[in-house]
Amino acid sequence: MGKRLGLAAMAGAFILFFWGFFWFGISPMAKQTLQPLPEGAQPGISAMAASGLSSGTYISPAYDDSTPEIAAKTIADYAAGPVVMIHYRNSGIGFMDPVVMLTGLIHFFVSALIVGWLSVMSGAPLPTFRARWLVVAVSGILIGFAGRFSQPIWYQMPWDFFLYYAAFDVTGWALAGLAMARILRPAK
Repeated sequence: MGKRLGLAAMAGAFILFFWGFFWFGISPMAKQTLQPLPEGAQPGISAMAASGLSSGTYISPAYDDSTPEIAAKTIADYAAGPVVMIHYRNSGIGFMDPVVMLTGLIHFFVSALIVGWLSVMSGAPLPTFRARWLVVAVSGILIGFAGRFSQPIWYQMPWDFFLYYAAFDVTGWALAGLAMARILRPAK
């Protein structure tokens, strides 16, 4: 079963990888949900770069409860807006960097290995194609729901990008599940 699990994970990883290439690279919807920063906001990016800001994730206003007065001001600033969360990298990287692509493929492989393991952890593969496919497909729903919706819920970020990303998870794992369910069938 170990070889078939590895083969199923590899098949799932390649399907997710190429589905991601289509979903984020070719589909016009990606450009609608991950929009370029307007020219008028570019000076803010230049100011961050000039300040020597380290790579990281930043939020403004940041919650500070060091005194009751500061906590009240932070809460008021958050309510007044704007609220910003920025994932910032202070150095460049190749747009289609092969190391990033390989790391992404490995990430998909390990993820598919875990999902495949879930479908066979009872010690025997599930008896029907539909049952095996459902384990993978429902895992995709869980990944999309639990993994993508926390930021728009807890940080009140706009939903469009996170919905688009969750839709990738659901559809990608449903497609990967077709191959994985076929490979993880019971031995005859």
